[in-house]
Amino acid sequence: MRLSRFAAGIAMLAGTSASLAQTIDGTRDASYGTAKWLQTVPTSFGDNRADLCQSIGNGVRVALNNSNTAGVDGSNGGPSSGAGVITGIEIAIPLIQLGNPTGPVRVTAFNSGGFYDYLSNQVVGGLPAGTGNLGGNGSGGFLGGSAPLNGINFNNFAGDQFVSVANTAATNIGSVTIDGTADAAYGSALWVQTIGTGFGNSTLGQIGFGNGSEIDGFFAQIATVSVDGQPAAPHLIMVIAGNVNTDFNKVSIFIDTGAAGGQNVLANNNPTAEGLNNHQGLTFDSTFAANYYMSFRAGGAEPVTFADFARLHIGNTGNGGGGGFLGGGVIPPNAIVGTGSACPPNQAVAVGSELNAVYSTVDRANNKLNLFFAGNFRADDFLALFFDVNENPAGDLGQNTLRGPSFDFGPGTANVDIGIADGGRGSLNRMGSFDGTNPGLTFDSNFHADYYLNMHVENVNRLVSDSAVLRTNGRLVTGGGGSLDFGVFHGFDIPTVLPFDGSNWCCDYPGGIQRQDGFLGNVFSHIPARESNRVLQGYLDSNSNAFPASDAVWGDWLGVTPNQGNPVAPLALRPRAGLIRAAINNSNVGGISDTSATGADSVTTGFEMSIDLGELGATPRSRIKLAGFIIGGGFTNVSNQIIGAPAGTANLGDPRLINLSSVAGQQWILAASCTADHDQNGAVEVNDIFGFLNDWFAGNPSTNINGGILEVTDIFDYLNLWFQGDCLG
Repeated sequence: MRLSRFAAGIAMLAGTSASLAQTIDGTRDASYGTAKWLQTVPTSFGDNRADLCQSIGNGVRVALNNSNTAGVDGSNGGPSSGAGVITGIEIAIPLIQLGNPTGPVRVTAFNSGGFYDYLSNQVVGGLPAGTGNLGGNGSGGFLGGSAPLNGINFNNFAGDQFVSVANTAATNIGSVTIDGTADAAYGSALWVQTIGTGFGNSTLGQIGFGNGSEIDGFFAQIATVSVDGQPAAPHLIMVIAGNVNTDFNKVSIFIDTGAAGGQNVLANNNPTAEGLNNHQGLTFDSTFAANYYMSFRAGGAEPVTFADFARLHIGNTGNGGGGGFLGGGVIPPNAIVGTGSACPPNQAVAVGSELNAVYSTVDRANNKLNLFFAGNFRADDFLALFFDVNENPAGDLGQNTLRGPSFDFGPGTANVDIGIADGGRGSLNRMGSFDGTNPGLTFDSNFHADYYLNMHVENVNRLVSDSAVLRTNGRLVTGGGGSLDFGVFHGFDIPTVLPFDGSNWCCDYPGGIQRQDGFLGNVFSHIPARESNRVLQGYLDSNSNAFPASDAVWGDWLGVTPNQGNPVAPLALRPRAGLIRAAINNSNVGGISDTSATGADSVTTGFEMSIDLGELGATPRSRIKLAGFIIGGGFTNVSNQIIGAPAGTANLGDPRLINLSSVAGQQWILAASCTADHDQNGAVEVNDIFGFLNDWFAGNPSTNINGGILEVTDIFDYLNLWFQGDCLG
C-alpha cells in the first residue's frame, strides 16, 4: 500500500514548490504536531482570570504647568521657602482606583535622576535644613538592572517624609480643572518646602519647558469633585507645586491608603510600571507603607509628558498588583487621561503566568527551529530559555553552571550584560555565580547552555526579548577588555512581530548594532547575538583588525546612513534580517490554574518564535536541547513553571542557588533532533521512514531535505541519511 502510494505520488509531487516560512503570531497551528512536553504542576504565579483583575489607572488625570520661577532656589546654605507657588504637577485619582479608603491617605513624592537611580533632596514632607541630595548608586538601573536607591531610609531623617490627607470624600467641593494649577478648591498648602533644591532652580517661566527640578509645596484634598467637567465623584486631587526639568528628570509618588499589605520597604517584584522596581530597597518612615505608585517625567523637543500608575503587590508576595503605563501628552494641552489597564482575555495583558506546554518543529526548507510555548505571562514575569546545541562536543561545550559577572578570574569570564534584573549586570549574570559568593544556576549534568533568550511583556503592551551567546569561558573579549559578544534586546508593541532587524534602534547605533571601539566592556544590539558577532568579526577581518573609528564608518559598513547607496561592506557581511522572529498572544484563560494541572494540552495561544539554526550554532543535523522556566522578582524567584518539573514542584526561588540535577527527572526537552529522526523523538527508527514518506506526499516542508522545490531526490537523500545514522551529539 505504502509503495503504491509512493509510486503514484512521485510524478504528481515532483515539482511541488517549497513552502513559505512559518507564520509567527503566538497561535499554535497544526504544523507543530503533538507537544514535546506537557505541564503537570498548577501554577504558583497566578491564574489568568478576568474576575481577579481590576482595570487599574482608569480615569486618573495628570497635567503639568512648569511656569514657576519663584519658590526655592538652587542654594542649600540658608533659609529657603516654597511658599506661594501654586503651579506644578496636578493629579486627580478617582478614589475607587485607590480601593475606596475610608481613612486618611498618606502621600510622599520626590525627584530623582533619569534612571530613578539618584534621589534629590526635594521630598514631600521635607528633609532637615541643610540636607543635600540623598543620592543612590547612579548606575543607570533601567538598563543595568541594579537597585540604585537601596540603602536610603527615611527613618534616618527627622520629621515625616510624607503628608497626611484627611478623608472628606462625602464633602462636595465643586469642580477643578486638571491643568497644573491649584484651584481655589484646594485651599491652603498642606506642606511647604524649606530647603533649596539640589536638582537646579528652574528659571525659564514656560508652561512646558523647565531647566530645574524643585518641589515647593503640596496641596491635596479627598473630596467629591467634578474633574474636567466629568460627573462629580470622590477623588484624591493633589498638586505637587514646583518644576520638573524637561530632560526627563523623574518625579516618583507613593500613596499609603492604609490597606493591608502595604510596603514599608519596597520589594523587588512589583509590577513593571516604569521605575517602580528601581526603587527596591528604599525604606519609608516607619508609619508609611506604600500601596500605590505613580511616576511622572517630561522631555523632548515639544516637550511631552509621560506617566505610569500601579497598585503595588501585597507585601513581598508578587501578587495582587498591576497597572503600568498611563499615557503621554504634549504640553500644552498636556492632560494625560488614563483609560485603565486591560483585563483578560487580552492579547497583551495577563494577570498570571503559566507554562502549559512546549511544541517544536524544524523547518529544514528555511533552516529554522520553530517553538511554541502555550500559556500566558504577566508583565512582571519572564520566560527564560536556554539552548544546548551539541554540534561540536570536542569544542565549546557551553555552560553547565551559569557564569557570574565577576572579573576576578580574568578577562572574558563574565557573560554579557543584558536585561533588567535585581543585583546589577542584568538578568543573565544575576542568575550566575554572582561575584563568586553563590554557586550559580546549574542545569542537569547532561545539559550545557550555548544560547540564552528571554521574553517579557513590558509596560502592559510591549513584547521585549533579550538574548546572548553563552560560551564555556564567557564572552569573547579584545586585548583591551572590550566585548566581542553583544547583549541583544528588542521590543515592539503587541501584536507586532519582533523582527530583530535593528529597525527601532536605527539612529543611536547605526543598523541596530553598537560600535565597538576595542575597549567597551559591554556592547548592545537589536540584531541577533551570533549575527552581531559575525558582522563585527567580518569588519575586523576586512580592516586589518582595526575597530571602526566612528559611528559614520560603522554605519557605512552596515549599509545604513550616511551612505546607504554606497555601503562599504560586502553584502554577505552585512547583518541579515529574519534570523529570529517572535510574537505573543497572551489571551489564554484556560489550561492549568493555580489549583489544577489539567487541560495543558488544550491551550493554543502563547509565546511563539522562529530562530535560525545557524544563529543557535546548529545545523539540521544537530540535536537541540531546551531548558527554561518562568521567573519573577527581578530574576530572584524561579517559579514552579519549569520545563520538565515533576508533579508537586514548588517555586525554586533564587536561581543562583538552584541545581536542577537535584530535581527529580530531566529538566530539559529535545526540541530538535537530526534529519533522520523525522518524528523528532530522539531515536532513529523504521517508523521515521514511514512518517517521512507520508509527510512527503502531503507536501510537508519538513521533508524538503535539499532546499528549493520539494522533489523525489529528497526521498533518496533522506533514506541515505537514515542508513548512515546522521545524528550528532
